[in-house]
Amino acid sequence: MGSAFLSRILIKRFVVPLSLTLAAAFYALFPFSVGEDVNNATQNFQSSERNNFWGGLAPWFYSLFPNSIFGSDILYAFFYLLLIGIGTGLFQKYLCKIYTENLERKLLSLLFLNYLAALFALQFSRDGSLLAFIWASFGLASYALVAERTTKLWILSALFYLIGMTFRPWLGLIVVPLIFIIMIQSQNLKNKTFKSYFLLSGLALVLILAPVTLDRSAMRIFQMEEAFPQQQVMIMDASAVACWSSNHNTSNQALKTLQFLAASPNLDKADLCSFFHPQTWASVVFYKSPEVKEPNPIRMIGAGESDLYNSFLKSWLQLVFSNPKDVLQSKIMLTSQFFLAGDSSPKATSYIQDVLTFPLTLTRELRLFSFLPFMFLFFLISYLRRKSTRLVENLIVLAFYLFGFLSISIAFIGDNQRYLIPISLLTLKLLLLGGKQSSRLNTD
Repeated sequence: MGSAFLSRILIKRFVVPLSLTLAAAFYALFPFSVGEDVNNATQNFQSSERNNFWGGLAPWFYSLFPNSIFGSDILYAFFYLLLIGIGTGLFQKYLCKIYTENLERKLLSLLFLNYLAALFALQFSRDGSLLAFIWASFGLASYALVAERTTKLWILSALFYLIGMTFRPWLGLIVVPLIFIIMIQSQNLKNKTFKSYFLLSGLALVLILAPVTLDRSAMRIFQMEEAFPQQQVMIMDASAVACWSSNHNTSNQALKTLQFLAASPNLDKADLCSFFHPQTWASVVFYKSPEVKEPNPIRMIGAGESDLYNSFLKSWLQLVFSNPKDVLQSKIMLTSQFFLAGDSSPKATSYIQDVLTFPLTLTRELRLFSFLPFMFLFFLISYLRRKSTRLVENLIVLAFYLFGFLSISIAFIGDNQRYLIPISLLTLKLLLLGGKQSSRLNTD
């Protein structure tokens, strides 16, 4: 009887546990602590000297809800929870219409992922914003696969996807395996012609380029000055090569590249490397121990310093193309920081909040969303579900994760586990798609 009651709640009254998990996430993190990048983006947009260091669209988005009697953070929290709720609720409808085998287990897993996603989004970072929008996009797309009228659902899904990707445009390549996932899951696409696949390829290209185009367009519309945010990756790469390369000439070339941004007339390797830490690009720019009296060896390129940036870019490109082996080795060593990446946990103000935030805190403490633990989790789930899912489904979902991980690694500026959490949660959500299909259930 208990099993039947649980099944009825999960299938017929899913809105009840869904609302409870979202409300619990809200209470767990209230009052909210806005992330540093969100604070900086908001202050930048509201200043008279706007620039695109935190993106073109993100600063505008974080200034969209003004402070009111409720506070802008509460309004954003409700908005994020609405997006998460839409993404979970519509995904549940899809699962109920397609699957009966292990349905209750899938729905319980979905609720748990929904709770983790809500907790992460309510910590107010650009990564959390990305997750909220893409989570809703996946829900809309999954429901479009089984709904009778799908055009509006696909348009909304694409719109939410594009908005979400503007927070981290370099993740655009994940759309390639997403297209294949949609093709496998959609009954209507199984007998399509070569023309249809060609159009899907064109759609993938549009969805890769559109977030960057939208972000750059927002920069111009809001009259933001160019601040060259990509310099973070370039400084990180050049510093790593300068300090780690065993080739004396290559190391000197990297030092010459960084000399454009050096605080002293002659950048010294020993001085640079005494500040350099592989955990963050900012170690050579403004992070240092309180007892260190010397200034950081590298400065940032200021907003509007186009000539300096172009000179630095030209020298950085020469470094990369003339020393691909050393640059690749340094990039691999930097990427290895993600294998067991750390992250800060939310600060609770009461025992109940400690309990409510425990699931996300535990995953962070176990480094579960770091690359190596997550790969172990992925293959464990795939092995346990080997009899109920096709190998090709798991491989394409794995490709989705690896495309995301590769993009994050190429754009490496620090080892924060926060960068990996959105792609990890979305991967686990996509794993719920796989399974044997059977008769549809009436969930109305």
